[in-house]
Amino acid sequence: MMLYRIDAGTRFDLHRHGFPELGVILSGEARVSLAGEERPVRPGDSYYIPPDTPHGFLLPDVGEPVLLIDVSSELSKDAEAISPDAILELARTVTRRLVAPEP
Repeated sequence: MMLYRIDAGTRFDLHRHGFPELGVILSGEARVSLAGEERPVRPGDSYYIPPDTPHGFLLPDVGEPVLLIDVSSELSKDAEAISPDAILELARTVTRRLVAPEP
């Protein structure tokens, strides 16, 4: 699990890797390209990228940096059995706690 700060104007061209990746946007805005489709991401949004899926990330030339939590690794076959929905729910829970801690 990594916490990234990505500056305005940064571009990660389309690439792929053999492991899954997921993330949650904490602040800032960007566009994510995933399997030929592009969508905006904002604080509170999450993404899941299956293994070997082409993807990229683009920030506007001006604006605040993007702060995001990203989880990716080469997982064992047992670990890959965890559903993407379960992983994303965990990521959303972490985000809610970071943004609005419970008293």
